[in-house]
Amino acid sequence: FLQKAVAYLQKGEGRVRAVATGAEMIFERLERDRIAECGRRPMPAPPLPITVASLRRRNPFPPIALVLTLTSVFFIAMKGNRIVVTLFAVDLGTGPLQTGILFALHGIFPFLLAIRAGRIADRFDNRLLMYWGLAIYAIAMMLPFLWPGMIALYLCAAIGGFTSMLFVLATQNYIGSLATTQTRTKYFSYYAIGESVG
Repeated sequence: FLQKAVAYLQKGEGRVRAVATGAEMIFERLERDRIAECGRRPMPAPPLPITVASLRRRNPFPPIALVLTLTSVFFIAMKGNRIVVTLFAVDLGTGPLQTGILFALHGIFPFLLAIRAGRIADRFDNRLLMYWGLAIYAIAMMLPFLWPGMIALYLCAAIGGFTSMLFVLATQNYIGSLATTQTRTKYFSYYAIGESVG
């Protein structure tokens, strides 16, 4: 090791070279016949291995990013579900009145129960309501495909409308709790963009 270190130091006469040892770094320069020490610095600690726990502590994916991703996915599913359920009803041979009622069911529960749902959202954990809203909405979307028929379509539209309202309320509350006075406008702007993606 010593021979290699000296040979390395002799290669660049007049230039600063460094040799790393186990405890500290020694900076030396070759000056004619002798080696002059320029300085010493302790060796930095070896980097810690990257684990899932350390990534979670560093928080590379902040909660606002997760909320905005879920919002975009949810609104894509919600708007697509309205069209698919209506087309499925037309395919089953329903008339214009039944199809209109089915389409209106998506919005009737948010219209009638918005204030009560707001009180529910204030009482419970917003993240829990978001996840429950997503899960129940996903189950409601599967009903027509598991049991094809108008009853399943009506249930899908009604449950989907109610859970979409819960999801939106919980998401807006959660974004408000994540935001500071400096980031509130930015976060809600991102939320509006996430909604419009759907």
